[in-house]
Amino acid sequence: GADVLNAGEKVAMLVGAGALHARSEVLAVADALGSPIVKTLPGKAVVPDDHPLTTGGIGLLGPAASETVMEQCATLFMVGTNFPYTKHLPAPGSIRCVQLEADPIRAGNRLPTEVPMVGEAAEGLTALLPLLTRKTERGFLSDAQGEMKKWRDRMHALASITEDPIQPQYLMRVVDEHATDD
Repeated sequence: GADVLNAGEKVAMLVGAGALHARSEVLAVADALGSPIVKTLPGKAVVPDDHPLTTGGIGLLGPAASETVMEQCATLFMVGTNFPYTKHLPAPGSIRCVQLEADPIRAGNRLPTEVPMVGEAAEGLTALLPLLTRKTERGFLSDAQGEMKKWRDRMHALASITEDPIQPQYLMRVVDEHATDD
């Protein structure tokens, strides 16, 4: 797995519910790979939405930045997910893929996987990290972060009281401002 990820260009991570307990490990690997983190809906809590390494969710509810990451990545590292909505994944055969999955039956099930790694997310990522060479080329990550800034700016503009009718983003902003942090 490390050989493919080290050689990979435009590496993206897709994380799911199997990585919910592995936040620090996911972040460390993403940082080493210069990789944006895209999250499945069940894996939404792996990394906070406002973290600079994530482009948020994937699919109909995800920001356009995540879709762009999936379209432009050349190497995909799937961690703790068997994401079933393949129309939101890169075309089979168009990328290199590594998958870390606890269930050996699901490894390589949705997308041709060059290296299916069977194991629990935190332990697998911890073992993988020292084998990775930190990527100095950060252009793919930087582009994804720029797309997320544009998306957040658009969402912020929609959260204005001046919109008529009031947009859902405004309602959620008000709820967020008044709700406790927990």
